[in-house]
Amino acid sequence: MAVTEAERLQLSRDVLGELLDAAVGLLATGGSTNHVIHLPAIARAAGITIDWEDIDRLSAAVPLIARVYPNGS
Repeated sequence: MAVTEAERLQLSRDVLGELLDAAVGLLATGGSTNHVIHLPAIARAAGITIDWEDIDRLSAAVPLIARVYPNGS
């Protein structure tokens, strides 16, 4: 089944929205360096360019609402 250009663009928008949601969640919870490294790589695999400067600009707009530690500390 062939994917139309409109379907491809919609998929790109959907993926970009999901990546943005992931970045906001990361930033709002204190996130980890691993996530900041992996989000641009995941985006690149989907054909979307996100770099650390994009995440830095987003961090200026997203408040820290909780500091979450995965190890329970």
